[in-house]
Amino acid sequence: MYKQVTTPAIVLSRTNFNEVDRIVNFLGPKGQFPAVVKGVRRVKSKLAGGVELFSVSQITYLDTNAEVKRVVQTRLIEHYGDIAKSLERMLFAYDSMKYLKKVTPAETDDESYYLTLKNLLMALNDETIDLDLIKLWWLVRVLDFSGHGLDLHKDAELKDLYELQTYTFSVGAARLTPKDGGVVDSDAIKVLRLIEEGKVPVQLAKLKGIQLLALNVYKELEAASRELV
Repeated sequence: MYKQVTTPAIVLSRTNFNEVDRIVNFLGPKGQFPAVVKGVRRVKSKLAGGVELFSVSQITYLDTNAEVKRVVQTRLIEHYGDIAKSLERMLFAYDSMKYLKKVTPAETDDESYYLTLKNLLMALNDETIDLDLIKLWWLVRVLDFSGHGLDLHKDAELKDLYELQTYTFSVGAARLTPKDGGVVDSDAIKVLRLIEEGKVPVQLAKLKGIQLLALNVYKELEAASRELV
């Protein structure tokens, strides 16, 4: 008898297989894994609702020790269907899932990959949360995943950050460089520290002036980090 494993999971990608089946790549708290979902493309499939994109589901699969598991039960927990209302948000979600599929280990004790995607989908589903704020939050998380987390205490010369000084990001590095008139001021550093501490977009969106700050900081960080991610 094969062991049954039940876990929350998010679909990273789906590929049609045979006439009515799909191979689905799931991301769960313990890593990512491929699984076959038999008969899921049939009209009356009981498994279909739990393997929708932009959803968190509870799935049960047979642990056969094979590379591809077999899903035997699914239950939809949360569907973030409003993401599809915005092409820009939908494409950003696809690109983010593609990135996580590339970097998430098959087995890990680090739940941050799963929780990051869950919080990302939740934020993209809420039209009141500014997209630039979501992009900034996501980019900071990507830098952490890639081993290039921001140093928010020392500048490029290893001097303590000064509250009255403004900064820019060093190109190709995760450090701040002093720059008169730079967009990274003390408020921006506080926001970046909040992200590093685990605050998510739904929490950050409540901060005063966050939309303009997120727009300016995201543009600079995105340009500086292109070589790192």
